Amino acid sequence: MRIRLDIPLYTEEIINAVSSAKAEKNAKKIEYITTDSREVERGDLFVALNGPYESGERYVSEAKSRGAVCLSRQAGSGIITVSDTLLSLQNIANYYKKKLPKLKYTAGVTGSVGKTTTKDFLKTIASGQYNTHATYKNFNNHIGVPLTILSADKDTELLILEMGMNHRGEISALSKCACPDIGIITNIGTAHIGNLGSRERIAEAKLEIKDGMSSPHLIIPYGEPLLSCVTHKTTFAVNNSLADIYIIYNEEKIILKSGTESYELSFGPRGQHMAECLCAATAAATRLGINLCDIVRQISSIQDEIPRQTINSVKHFYILPDYYNASFESVSAALKLLSSMKKYKRRSALLGTVKELGEKGEEIHKKIGRCAATSGIQSLFLFGEFSDYMCEGALEAGMTPDRIFINSNESDPEKTANQIIKFSLPGELILFKASNATGLCRIVDLLRHK
Repeated sequence: MRIRLDIPLYTEEIINAVSSAKAEKNAKKIEYITTDSREVERGDLFVALNGPYESGERYVSEAKSRGAVCLSRQAGSGIITVSDTLLSLQNIANYYKKKLPKLKYTAGVTGSVGKTTTKDFLKTIASGQYNTHATYKNFNNHIGVPLTILSADKDTELLILEMGMNHRGEISALSKCACPDIGIITNIGTAHIGNLGSRERIAEAKLEIKDGMSSPHLIIPYGEPLLSCVTHKTTFAVNNSLADIYIIYNEEKIILKSGTESYELSFGPRGQHMAECLCAATAAATRLGINLCDIVRQISSIQDEIPRQTINSVKHFYILPDYYNASFESVSAALKLLSSMKKYKRRSALLGTVKELGEKGEEIHKKIGRCAATSGIQSLFLFGEFSDYMCEGALEAGMTPDRIFINSNESDPEKTANQIIKFSLPGELILFKASNATGLCRIVDLLRHK
């Protein structure tokens, strides 16, 4: 990716920002930063990042030949030599953020599910009062966060940064890079439990968002015992009046409440999990000094449909695609949403593997099967390595075998496509839900072309 710096940096500044750097002192003006040697142009700063499959260090010579200044572990003319290029990129982003002349607030958003939606809702709400720059799509990792900061323009007043993680220490690094004024934890679920081992450790990892905050104030879900240690907080909840900010939710409308203030409004995105994301965003907006009346006005700008809730017509049935990411909590929320769509007389689900569950995989997939069986769906299509465990859970919860269709082979999506074509009826709505790596998109493509 090639990022334009709205406030150009000079190589001297970059050297100062990267404490371990050793380079000849010069004063080249840097207007673009890139992490892809194929996009390098003369005068760019090329950052030689190293990934699991490819090393940017291999392309330093090529980038130099195209006129770039290089940030690398190598030494030589035209190279800013560092021991860790990723940490250096984060340090440069931290320095650049301090140069933004109008910046007032930085909000960091983390949590097991709902990060992207909460970030998007907060951006819409806050844009009525602040010039806002937010994470693009899901650029929320150790590279995406610093690149998001570096792509902020000089008029930015509010930065909203989504912070994802797979392992301990990752949120800490992102927080130290971004130094948020407000931290939002959407929830503590089971995503990445295979890497972290327990919800308790997941909570500890999410709380690393405090590590870069000078005066930590967190937006957290009311009543989450794993976050009871948080002292400076604003709590949010759906259908619980004990929270600082809460929403009374039903399918037609929501009532947003804070203290003695109360507003009734319509809200396009469907499902209680969407209301929870809106509630978290609202709580954060109040910490940004936006009054509830203005928040409500901006909520009306939120699109009636968000990408993951867009229903697609394929052949004689309809698909509700939600296979960007998954955890038990998000699968459960998606099934609740599906069951609420009463205008579709027949509703079914295609559920695939939830990744990164480790030794909890069997237990959680059985739980998913039980959840599916009690959600009121007609048919249950199962895809991937944990299909048998989801089937077992569904049978335990009373679903009959004739309504369950299994395909444990992720390399054969055509089998599942054929099962759906054979056993679905005209007008049926089918939820597609799994981790993105499971590849449910292949089944959608097959259905469109069959």
